[in-house]
Amino acid sequence: RSDPERAEHLQALAQADDHLDPDDLAVMELLLVQAMLATDAGQPSVAEAAYVRLDSRLATRDDEVGKALRVVALQGYGRHLAAWGEAGQAAAVLARAIEAMDAQFASLPRPRMVPLRLATAVELGELLVQIDRKHEALALVTPLMDEVAAHYGTDSTFWADLAFVRAVALTDSTEGGPDDAEALGLMEKVVTVMAATLDPETRDLQRARINLAV
Repeated sequence: RSDPERAEHLQALAQADDHLDPDDLAVMELLLVQAMLATDAGQPSVAEAAYVRLDSRLATRDDEVGKALRVVALQGYGRHLAAWGEAGQAAAVLARAIEAMDAQFASLPRPRMVPLRLATAVELGELLVQIDRKHEALALVTPLMDEVAAHYGTDSTFWADLAFVRAVALTDSTEGGPDDAEALGLMEKVVTVMAATLDPETRDLQRARINLAV
């Protein structure tokens, strides 16, 4: 976004703060835009303040629009924290984002199979592996792999993304660890699925191939 666009959104937020109820959804939407613009502009403190404000104001809303905004805000907040090296805090926020999705999607036939929820579970799983909480990552993705296999099939990228996290979490720090064989087999399947469905230059496929080679 250009600087004039950021200035325009910030001005709109200031006007909304002056004339609207603090809990008005228009204010919440502008705050979310402010947080995203601040992240893009490399202004972490501004983004942090906006996300914290959103978190406190959206936490108690039970209307559908409020629930949807809370999901987007928590996702953005978690990714913002991860980008600035706060993996532990990011994991906690993404876990709350998944809880918010469960509330938002509760009326659907298979709420755990919503693609947005699956993608967020993968993000959270990768963060948990990154901060050496591998058992938690395995507990998160393993049951989802079984559900995804039954619903989407093991040839879906949803399954491959989850399997990637499981494979990395299983890999022992020393060569020849007890779970290395399963991890290798999983990573081979991940590469096969991704190679059949994704562009060769896709980051996820390249990353899986690197992990398989290692």
